[in-house]
Amino acid sequence: STELTSVFKHILPLARNALSVYRVHTLTRIVDALACLSAERVGIDPSIWYSDSKFDGSRPHRGMIDSAHIMRCVLQGSRRACGGGGDCKAIDDDDSKKRKDEDVGQVSDMIQSVRSVPQYHGPAVDAIKGACKVLELECNCISLQDSSSGHDNTVMNLAATNAMDATIILLQGCVSRTNNESLDDAVIISNNNNNNNQKNCTESMEHYASLLEQKLYQECATNIDYINEETKIAFELAKKKADEKAARAAAHTTPKTPANSEDEFKGMTEAQKAKILKKRAQKEAKAAKKAAAKKGASSSSSSSSPFSSGTMQIIQVLSEIQGGAQSSTTTTNNTIPSSISSSPTYPFFTPIV
Repeated sequence: STELTSVFKHILPLARNALSVYRVHTLTRIVDALACLSAERVGIDPSIWYSDSKFDGSRPHRGMIDSAHIMRCVLQGSRRACGGGGDCKAIDDDDSKKRKDEDVGQVSDMIQSVRSVPQYHGPAVDAIKGACKVLELECNCISLQDSSSGHDNTVMNLAATNAMDATIILLQGCVSRTNNESLDDAVIISNNNNNNNQKNCTESMEHYASLLEQKLYQECATNIDYINEETKIAFELAKKKADEKAARAAAHTTPKTPANSEDEFKGMTEAQKAKILKKRAQKEAKAAKKAAAKKGASSSSSSSSPFSSGTMQIIQVLSEIQGGAQSSTTTTNNTIPSSISSSPTYPFFTPIV
């Protein structure tokens, strides 16, 4: 009976908390990469908001530095997120005006949450990593034969509470980035934080781990739809411009005099004719090669995606994980697709080992 009491009072709660915290820890490995998709959608300049001088120099917290570094690397070269030399693609005119104002109080919550991703991702991820280490050590200290040692749940409760607080921060940031105002599941935070009951803490940790996974998937689906649609529009626009340029070039082309005209070679010897034809053929081949190279270069640059290569690689990986099926374009910020909500697992978030 003593061993069973130890199992129900300490071992099972510890196991449940450890699994939930590790589940969130698995998600923290991809939260920065997924937030980059929101930065592309909103149009955040990484050279300003995620710069090394902003974090490495003036606020050198390890987690913040790592998060900002990931954001800079993924968004490098993006024409949509301003860092690649292009202009910010505003969601609407009001947001365009708000972005020009550096006063944080005058921008929307969504824009501000995307701008400050490293500031809350960094410390939250650090806290979850620390909780994982504590719970791992605590699990290795458990022994049924040592049930009378008087071990209590203080270590487990502190680690689980810290991890839950960090999970809530990640959850609030994810909801803000998608501009989702329906916080029905996430607003219950204060009640759970003020309740020190061990059972409620364990259940809350499991609840927020599942909710974070759902909200990240929803944010991911929204961003994939946006990026795919914008890439398609950019490709069609580039193709249209290339066709118009080719039509203008064809309209200004003047017909050439036939190379084998009899009057052209009148009075010339056969050797002179052969020499002229050979040089002409060389010039035409050189001109054709140059035109082909120029056309290839212009076509590749004009049809390139307005998003960074890092962003497109993330989209490719997510599409492969999803089995090549694109997310529904009818997905809204306030609705989780039935294919997501009806499934107990989320294919985008396969555990990373």
